Amino acid sequence: MTESKSKFKQVLTTMNNDSTQMKSRLREMEEKINATHKFMISNFSYLGDIETRIECLKKVMFDNNLVTPEAFDEMWDGVKGIRVKGEDELIVPGDFCRVTFRGVDKVTDEVLLEEENFPIRLGAKTLFIEEYLLGQKVGKRSFEFDHTYEDDYQSNLGLAGKTLAFRLHIDKVKTRINNGNMANA
Repeated sequence: MTESKSKFKQVLTTMNNDSTQMKSRLREMEEKINATHKFMISNFSYLGDIETRIECLKKVMFDNNLVTPEAFDEMWDGVKGIRVKGEDELIVPGDFCRVTFRGVDKVTDEVLLEEENFPIRLGAKTLFIEEYLLGQKVGKRSFEFDHTYEDDYQSNLGLAGKTLAFRLHIDKVKTRINNGNMANA
């Protein structure tokens, strides 16, 4: 009987210590949150544009382990009214893509164009790559194509009249959310 009382006391002591440690951790988290809140209030008033404010908020939240970068991006996308598209969805005008691509001169094998995580808003018709992305399934991550630049194409890279072999990788595709319904779903 004495032995079971002794074990019971040990268990209670351990639980009490665990509880004290948990309370201490909760206090630390609360202090970090309060410090973050004070920092935001005192510093956001003089920060310039909204992007600067968001970057500042991200830094404070990441530095204090209050949120992961992925969770923050998902939350911010929700505020902006956009969502990440699923693998089986088609890429359509109005979508926002991030792509990595490489364009190699077919004659010289020289890499003339190379970008990582390059942003493209489909439908803006500002980049020829759009025509190769439209209608693709988001899940088709990589593909290749050739593109010939017009003879009178103006660029500082001397691309006029050249044919480049492109390898394109779709990093991420996002779309707008319309009135609570998923757009293009």
